[in-house]
Amino acid sequence: MSAKVPVGRRARWVMELQQYNFEIIHSPGKENKNADALSRLLTMKKGKKPTMVIIDGVDGLGKTSIVQNLIKEWEKQGLKVRFNTFKRRRKDKEEFHKPKLETEWKFRKEVVEQINSRMLEYNKDTDIVILDKSPYCEYYYQKTKSFDRGLITPHGNHEMEKEIFRLKKLIDESVVIFLEKDGNTCWENYIGRETKKSEKSSYETLKKDEYLDMVKMFEDNQDMYKDTKRYSLVRVKNDDISWKKVYKEIENWRETLIKALKDIQEEIVKLRDKNRRLGNIKIEDWNEGEVLSIKEIQEEIIKAEITIGKTGIYKEILWKKGERKLRVIRKYEFEGLMYMMHDNELSGHFGMNATYEKMRERYYWKNMRKDIEEYIRTCWNCQVRGKPSGKSELHPIKIGEPFEVIGIDIVGPLNKTGKGNKYIVVAIDYFTKWAEARALKEATANEVTKFLWEDIICRHGCPRKIISDRGTHFNNKLMEKLTERCGINHRLSTPYHPEINGLVERFNRTLCESLARLRGQDWDRNVSSVLFAYRTKKHKSSNMQPFYVTYSREAKIPLDKDENKIKDVSRNCNIKTQCRM
Repeated sequence: MSAKVPVGRRARWVMELQQYNFEIIHSPGKENKNADALSRLLTMKKGKKPTMVIIDGVDGLGKTSIVQNLIKEWEKQGLKVRFNTFKRRRKDKEEFHKPKLETEWKFRKEVVEQINSRMLEYNKDTDIVILDKSPYCEYYYQKTKSFDRGLITPHGNHEMEKEIFRLKKLIDESVVIFLEKDGNTCWENYIGRETKKSEKSSYETLKKDEYLDMVKMFEDNQDMYKDTKRYSLVRVKNDDISWKKVYKEIENWRETLIKALKDIQEEIVKLRDKNRRLGNIKIEDWNEGEVLSIKEIQEEIIKAEITIGKTGIYKEILWKKGERKLRVIRKYEFEGLMYMMHDNELSGHFGMNATYEKMRERYYWKNMRKDIEEYIRTCWNCQVRGKPSGKSELHPIKIGEPFEVIGIDIVGPLNKTGKGNKYIVVAIDYFTKWAEARALKEATANEVTKFLWEDIICRHGCPRKIISDRGTHFNNKLMEKLTERCGINHRLSTPYHPEINGLVERFNRTLCESLARLRGQDWDRNVSSVLFAYRTKKHKSSNMQPFYVTYSREAKIPLDKDENKIKDVSRNCNIKTQCRM
């Protein structure tokens, strides 16, 4: 600003800023300890709550060194760090005080109160507080589910108790890091505890297999029982006290189960008389002396395809009836389903609304939108790569039919892949919102015209108008010959006003964010996958899928072919790509 006659870009900035009334205040360099502030943690201003990094996890080799390295890194940035720690069980032979375990709720409440008490101890001048695991969590780590991790990072089936969590807002605004040697063991243990029911070795296992079968049947088929008040209290809990309490209420579990089955006897008899699928077993034979196991009885009922109320069972899958048949998702299937519909390369890590709209067309469960929002909110890649959208003034472009107006642009240079690609040429139709893209080694006029000819003109026909910027890869004689030959009106945007071609600019951002979230140096391998995900999600402006607008039918996705694939993915999906550090 000290130049007497500013020219070039500086002159344009002077013209842009002269409409504002502001004062420039010099700040000494010694106060700017973090020059790269946009990509690092910011030092909080006075009067605001400190940035809190909560580090929680299990004991492991290298934990102390990890903490020290993190503290050194933050101190280099001028941040004040304090480490709240407790005595660890492996370093102290004295056992922690065992909390009362009369009910699961009371146990959770005591854990939360411990976390709250430690959080209230931070100093106002502290920028970062490193929080160690509470003694209650340490004591029960080998005996119960991961209540501590569920409370600190709520996702999946664990939902935090908002009524007793006084500092929930502080938690939501925090950066949560799992502190372990490799960063994945904690999450892997969590998945193993929740999905592999037959391999629960880290806490006390219930001893009655028949009891587990009975309770599972009650939970899966609650709507089939008329006496709901009696059976709604039956739940599996991972402590011996709860097991004894429930078992005492149902002293003769086989007799209780028989009564529940007889409650739906009329429906079973109707189906048996209709299709004779229950011909091998008689209702009156279901007594205490019957040799048949609970599992065999359950299989016979499932084979009968019983349909009661708003849900039905067909081939061991629960469906919700209505205008469109929706598969009912169970708790242990949630993680695998979200991986396929959000984290998978064919899903592209799209936002909450897009993921919800895609899933509600095929699946259903209680509190569906809330669970999806919680999952995406805790997705590591989405939080790291995400960016809030700003609203700009709307200037609609008149269009009359599909592929009449095409927007085209170049993205890059990006990181060089193994094939040598550094750029992406993208194009999008303003009517259908159908997107095309191709990875390029060089952004030349020859490559751009080749893309237009092969991927746009020969595939979708000649557009009436093409909108692009004034880059040399678009504004050249080769491009002029192609547009003149095909009768295309090539419109160039005004310099320094990319919003003229706003649709393609917004798609560029979506494409780059999705490729970054999928990770990997060879991003060009995922371009086609991200395009598929974009074409099969509902566009916000039209509330329709680009694929459906183009082909007048919905696209088939991998889960449509085999519904049982959800179960397999729930057990075997790659933990590293689940975006949970």
